[in-house]
Amino acid sequence: ETLEHEKDVAGILRSGHPLDHFNFEMRHYHFTNIIDFNEVRDNLAVHPNNLGKQFKLAGLITDVQHRITKTGKNFGSFVIEDFTSKTDFILWSEDYVKFQNYLEVGQKVCINGSFRNRFNQPNNFEFKLQNMSLLETVKQMQTRTVELSLHPANLRADMIDFFEKNIKANPGRTSLKITFVEPREQLTASLLTIDKGFLINDEFVQFLDLNPELNVQVKLAN
Repeated sequence: ETLEHEKDVAGILRSGHPLDHFNFEMRHYHFTNIIDFNEVRDNLAVHPNNLGKQFKLAGLITDVQHRITKTGKNFGSFVIEDFTSKTDFILWSEDYVKFQNYLEVGQKVCINGSFRNRFNQPNNFEFKLQNMSLLETVKQMQTRTVELSLHPANLRADMIDFFEKNIKANPGRTSLKITFVEPREQLTASLLTIDKGFLINDEFVQFLDLNPELNVQVKLAN
């Protein structure tokens, strides 16, 4: 309620957006900004090639409605917002049963699905939700490889020390690759590849954020 009041008064979140803690995920896990998603939704009749295309969204649930149809069937709707905009979805019958446990105001979620034609309505479209999960699980569940590249002059002993200790303390399935890049000479050289795996964690992400000389690429699991 405090956040909503601050948005109403100032138009911004002075207390910080609840998604601030997930900046790393928002940048590296191929989520579509909601403002762009809404643009696609509003122009499907003009650009039907977007029908069937997979979209991934991440956001904060800001409104939830649980309802019953005139025939006694349960359904629900919810609104999510990210840093750019907000959008709403309706869940019917089996989809409502499948995802209703996520429908809680304040929950941070990621969803994926695709647009399709409504039954026997060629110019009317709907978004078919195929999966929903907690945003906090994305790093652990979807990260196949973290690839870091840097100029040789920026390598420090404390970097290697941090990575070795962090990986040892957090065993998992994600691999880490560190590569030297010398753009002037157009040279690259693999410095370190750790295939035994680690679990990407908040301390690791914070270290990357504090060392902007490290160029980060995240390769996602299928």
